[in-house]
Amino acid sequence: MTVCIAAIYNKGIVAITDMQRTDMVSGQIHEAPVSKIYQFSPKIIALFAGDLSLQSELCEDATRILQERFPTDDFTVKTVLECFIDAHKEARQQRISINILGDYGLTWDEYKEGQKRRSGIVNDAILRRIESFVMPWGEDPFETIIAGIDEEGSHIWLVTPGDKRHCSDVAFAAIGSGALVADWEMKKALYSKHLPLHEATFVAFTAKARAEIFEGVGSPTVVSAINQETGFGVLSPSDLPLLYQQYNEMDDKIKITEMLARAERRVLDVIDNEKTNQQDRADEGVA
Repeated sequence: MTVCIAAIYNKGIVAITDMQRTDMVSGQIHEAPVSKIYQFSPKIIALFAGDLSLQSELCEDATRILQERFPTDDFTVKTVLECFIDAHKEARQQRISINILGDYGLTWDEYKEGQKRRSGIVNDAILRRIESFVMPWGEDPFETIIAGIDEEGSHIWLVTPGDKRHCSDVAFAAIGSGALVADWEMKKALYSKHLPLHEATFVAFTAKARAEIFEGVGSPTVVSAINQETGFGVLSPSDLPLLYQQYNEMDDKIKITEMLARAERRVLDVIDNEKTNQQDRADEGVA
């Protein structure tokens, strides 16, 4: 349970997450804060929601695959996405090998070879178990944002098991238990990829703060950004109180505005009722 937001601004990517860790099985909240950002390169990162140990495993395996395929570090955001998806396939295969194929004395390679040759070692029972296999509780479903900058510009991809979505046209993505609120707040603010860094940061920070109404979304916050020239950086914790102050001041203004609007509506309702009563009395007099 968490919330992570990535948003494109005019010179890069803003990324904001909470730091709360919740046990996926017991629901217990751990006191020690945890990072939900993984850095693949100076300009490409992952934000993750779901089982943190699985996410760490996937990111580390994706890094290994990247290094095997691109030893010169010459890769794009989409390349990282593809390696991350392959890492998830590997993780799933490993768990199938342990939980299913081991019962039949088979390895994954032997299973695939048996499929290819249509040999009798791969029977319908094995196929049915593999087709219906789900990852251990807490590991799936997971949500991951792959975000970064390459020669083609700024990109945001949202990854879930068996699916991926390019969010660069929308200019933002949110994941975790607080994602619905965060997504709504970004849309309500008419978020645009053309915003400067300070405005983009405040809009995304506001969306994260509003998402804290969900249990499991912690208030400790990491605010970071990727700049097309300087790469990835994290806002100093000493600067966060200023963001919270600006957010609280804005929130107070909104509350006052809403209170005045409700008062105005009540006054208008009273006036309308009085006009209606006067008209009724006049109609009675004519009658």
